[in-house]
Amino acid sequence: KFEEMQPFEWGFCLTAYNASTADSAEISAVPDRDNPKTGCNGYPFSRMKPSTK
Repeated sequence: KFEEMQPFEWGFCLTAYNASTADSAEISAVPDRDNPKTGCNGYPFSRMKPSTK
């Protein structure tokens, strides 16, 4: 859940999308949730907001 990033309420980060094994994915860098604009390996989290429809 994001604070002070309206209209975005939450986001996700795929940090190990190309890991060769589950074990190597487990030891990869973790996202920096305090910095959602750059905390996903230097990139922003995929941010989500409520639908207006």
